[in-house]
Amino acid sequence: MDDFDLFKADAESFGAAVLTQKSLVDTKERLGAMLDVMPIGLLIHTEQGILFSNKAACGLLHAEPARLLGQHVFDYLRSSDVDRVALALQTLFAGMAETCDLEAVVEVAPRSSRLVRVIASRLPWPGTPVIQLLLNDITDQKRAENSLRQLTITDELTGAYNRRHVCYEAAL
Repeated sequence: MDDFDLFKADAESFGAAVLTQKSLVDTKERLGAMLDVMPIGLLIHTEQGILFSNKAACGLLHAEPARLLGQHVFDYLRSSDVDRVALALQTLFAGMAETCDLEAVVEVAPRSSRLVRVIASRLPWPGTPVIQLLLNDITDQKRAENSLRQLTITDELTGAYNRRHVCYEAAL
């Protein structure tokens, strides 16, 4: 093999490396765009703070992506929910659990809050433990559920409790 063949092989290798790098950058941009159109909030989180947030999470938390970076999800939770959520996330970070599913209240503005279902799971990445948090706003769903429950246990005309109320209370 002469110098020209080596140069040609190096040029082809360099060209392949450039194409690979371009493909990876393109894939990252497409993945980011795909995550941004998800209708559910997504946070990528380390123990130290948020690394990534999609548009739905930013909308739910009323924050710009740059403001969320480095903050902690606890900064947005109702204070009475922080300990319970912290315990669940600690088990994920420690590798003692793969997923957790819970409900918590997010404080989005002064005197305004939303009930969210949080599904968290540990990501199988090497190095620093990373988890993903899926945030689904269930406020309206819970209100409808409570309204339907109230309709089933009270008389529509008088508002008095009916026999279903006794069965419902007994089940609790």
